[in-house]
Amino acid sequence: MTQPYRNAILVSALVGAFGAPASAHHAAAPHFDVEKTVVLNVVVTEFRFVNPHAYVYFTVTGADGAVTRGRCELASATSLRRLGWTTDIFPIGQKITINGAPARREDNVCMLTSVV
Repeated sequence: MTQPYRNAILVSALVGAFGAPASAHHAAAPHFDVEKTVVLNVVVTEFRFVNPHAYVYFTVTGADGAVTRGRCELASATSLRRLGWTTDIFPIGQKITINGAPARREDNVCMLTSVV
């Protein structure tokens, strides 16, 4: 095999290897109703600072006093770290207000859009 063919095969392999992961990521709309917003006053129970998505787990107390568990999906830990986030941004027991897009097929799940 001549050198130009080897180079072409190598370039094709590299493009294929690095192009597939980028195209494999999904949009939020199939999983979350981005046309709607939920506002939740919650207590943080866990924060998973992981890839491909980070998660904040929480409990929310309803008007009737019933406690419900839930979670919100965030961007990747890598992206959040670039924005200055750390693993201790959501201390366990912290009361926060979450704004998010509700999940289409799961109860008590959302995609976090902002937090106070």
